Amino acid sequence: MSVFNGIYNYDEFNEELNGNIDACNTELFNELAEFLKTIVPVQEKTSETIWAFFYIPITFKEKIQYFPVKISNFMNKYNLSFQEPFSCSSIDIKEGDEKPSEFIKNVVKQIKLFTETLKSKGEDYIYDLNPYEWRTGVIKRQYTAQQDKLISVDDALDITKKYNKHLEKNIKLESTTVNKFLKTAAIMYKSAFASKIEKFPDEYKSDKKLNKAFADGRHGGMQFIEDWDSEEAFMKWLKSDEWKGAHPFEIVYSTPHGIYLYPPQFREEDDYFYEICVADNFYIPDYFKMLQALIENNIPFRASGFEKDLKYYQGEETITVNSPYGWGDNITYKDTDEDKEKYFEHITWRKLPCVKLKDA
Repeated sequence: MSVFNGIYNYDEFNEELNGNIDACNTELFNELAEFLKTIVPVQEKTSETIWAFFYIPITFKEKIQYFPVKISNFMNKYNLSFQEPFSCSSIDIKEGDEKPSEFIKNVVKQIKLFTETLKSKGEDYIYDLNPYEWRTGVIKRQYTAQQDKLISVDDALDITKKYNKHLEKNIKLESTTVNKFLKTAAIMYKSAFASKIEKFPDEYKSDKKLNKAFADGRHGGMQFIEDWDSEEAFMKWLKSDEWKGAHPFEIVYSTPHGIYLYPPQFREEDDYFYEICVADNFYIPDYFKMLQALIENNIPFRASGFEKDLKYYQGEETITVNSPYGWGDNITYKDTDEDKEKYFEHITWRKLPCVKLKDA
């Protein structure tokens, strides 16, 4: 237990804060101004001065937790800005003769008490306030992913050699057609989703039906082109603005984006090859199956982000530990024997930002 205890639990604090509140009280304003003279600003400009970060205790999930607060002064007004999970909330303190609420006075009191404790215990004290399960860090994906979601070193070297050899061939494809585009996409689908496709009724295994099954669906008029075997008709559509705002090249749908197959001359007129890329890391194992199928079928293409995506597939990329947002690649670390054994030695913990005290 800390030297100072939380006055409010999370729900009470959130209710009191209720977005943005203020206090117009000269006495409290001067008290805060005098206190901040003992703190080193992280930014000091003519227009604005910032001090960060202080920590205040709040009871959350039946534990005392410490949440960061940033103080700034702009146009003779102090703003106490609360970070996650109160990131849309703040307190303004300015001069005036109104009586401040007990809540605002207590917040200022807790900030000052935190700083006094920091002064007596040293700056490393902040780490005592934040157990590892409340802190953030990064860990290499190889320590968290299932083995079937990783590629071995030998396989990674093999696919790299095959891809580079394919590039050396410098095969060119000046244009394409709707049918050729859908056929290329179908080769990719069948390489990555063979077990799913096997269960489809025969009438749903055509190139067009496979595209309908896996793609974004907003084809931007591509499938309204009259002649599906005409390169001229395809290029006319490609160079028009008809498909802008749609996702005709997202051949595997995901949120926010999945796997893309861009046709020749999509970016530059001398790009005589397809371009493939993956936006959702979930699909990276499937993406590399597709890449290999394109090589085996001697289809001219370039894979943008090849090295980065392969590094991720090998588990060399880092992912977030205890992301406050809870989305994307992230693991939640708990102070349990199991998590300590599996993860702790592999995690690089982020330094906790904390105010610096001026020398006495």
